[in-house]
Amino acid sequence: MEKNMVRFYNDQAFAPFIMLFEMTNELSLNELKELRGQLNEKLNDHPYTKELDEIIANKEFRVGIEAPEFYIKGMDGENIELKNFIGKYILLDFWASWCGPCRNEMPNVVKLCKECKGKNFEIIGISLDQKPEPWKKAVKDLKMTWPQACDFQVWYGPVARRYNLTAVPYTVLINPEGKIEALNLRGEELITTIKTLLKNNKKK
Repeated sequence: MEKNMVRFYNDQAFAPFIMLFEMTNELSLNELKELRGQLNEKLNDHPYTKELDEIIANKEFRVGIEAPEFYIKGMDGENIELKNFIGKYILLDFWASWCGPCRNEMPNVVKLCKECKGKNFEIIGISLDQKPEPWKKAVKDLKMTWPQACDFQVWYGPVARRYNLTAVPYTVLINPEGKIEALNLRGEELITTIKTLLKNNKKK
C-alpha cells in the first residue's frame, strides 16, 4: 500500500517523507532505488528527498564503487579536493584528537608515510574535531606531516556523511582509477597492503 501511495503521490512531499521514515529499513537497496526513481523531478531538492538520497548512497558505499568527490578546507587554508589526487593511491585517514585509538594507531600511519610517500601514494587526514586548537596540537604532537583537513562538523560534515562514517579511526583506500580499493585497514595490515599494491602497480 505504501509503495502504491508513493507512486500515486509522486509529485508531493508526502512521497519522500513516507519513504524516508517508513521504508528505508524495510526495502532492499534495489527496491528503494526503483521507488526513488518514481519521484517527480521537482522534489529533487526537497530536504526529505536529499536525506533519502544520502541514505541510498550510504547503503551503496562499498569496495569497488567510485569514491565520492569532495573538497574540504585544509589546515593552511587551502581547498583539498579529491580530484587533484586521482592517478595515485590515496589513503583517507579519518581520526580525531579526542580519539584514543586514533592516537594509538597514528605511529603506523606515520611509518607508512615515511616509507611510501612519493611512490604514487598520498595520505589525506580528515579530522572529526570540533575546535581548531586541539586538532592542530595533535597534528604537531603526533608528527602528522601529510595534508590535514577539518570542517569542525564532527559526524555531520559532508565528507563524513558521504563516506558513511560511523566510527574512528577509519581509513578508505582509493586506487589510481578513483575507486575504493579497501576499507578500514589498520596496523601492519595497512602498511603491508599498500606496499604490495604500490609494488604491483609499478610492475604494470
